[in-house]
Amino acid sequence: MNRQTLVGNWPRLGMGCARVGSFSNPATLRQSRTFLEEAARAGMSLFDTADIYGQGDSERVVGQAAARMQPMPVVVTKGGQQFSGKARLLSAVKPLLRPILSRRGSANAVTARRGDHMRSDWSAAYIARTLPASLRRLNLPCVDAFLLHGPPASAIGDPATVAVMSSFLEQGLARHVGISCEDIASLDAVLRQPVYSVVELDWSDIATISRTPRAEAIVSRGVAVIARGIVSQRAGLDPIAAFERALAEPLVTTALVGTQTPERLRAIAGHFASALEQDPA
Repeated sequence: MNRQTLVGNWPRLGMGCARVGSFSNPATLRQSRTFLEEAARAGMSLFDTADIYGQGDSERVVGQAAARMQPMPVVVTKGGQQFSGKARLLSAVKPLLRPILSRRGSANAVTARRGDHMRSDWSAAYIARTLPASLRRLNLPCVDAFLLHGPPASAIGDPATVAVMSSFLEQGLARHVGISCEDIASLDAVLRQPVYSVVELDWSDIATISRTPRAEAIVSRGVAVIARGIVSQRAGLDPIAAFERALAEPLVTTALVGTQTPERLRAIAGHFASALEQDPA
């Protein structure tokens, strides 16, 4: 599938699902599912999740929401990061802890320390297990895109990694594979490997490479670009204005909306109603 087909079939606005199921999100899993269904009705029918979001609950909720939708939303998930044993133990008792932490106002503190308990494994053996596990949580036979979640440039080009990612395409487990990039070096590694057809980038990186040879390479390679951090990386800028600028950027295939507030969701969807109505998805 070329870039034009990707652009023509993926929604211009999608939902970032990092907070779904997290300790810091006061919404129940059922409320989060309802929120995603409302987002899809508003036209934001691309859901960006990952195996670590909500300790797996984000994928579960996305899968439950997707099962109730016609047509099916575009589902993007990510893998390669993992929690320490201590964090996995904590997640096992999350249903009991979340109400207590919420009452004490400690949920955000738990989320803020998540980085202390994060690990990564970019070995081919581990990566080969991540997507099948995600598909079980999503209850889907395949995803529209599977991305490695912030790997170093050395892992992106590793022949064993490339072989595993290629195998996901061959097995029909993912329609596209790619990388959620943390820096420009990672993007350069992506552009050297034909197997990758999707990248997720911070808005600051997109703005940096716009109208440069890297941007030309993205277009010529037919790589779809998911933009994140559109509001958070523009302190003081009105969210609507931030998304207007992002959607005006030729490199951006889909801009992620990270809000979990129904009022802001409706405001953004209402403002971009005409663009969303044009999305085939």
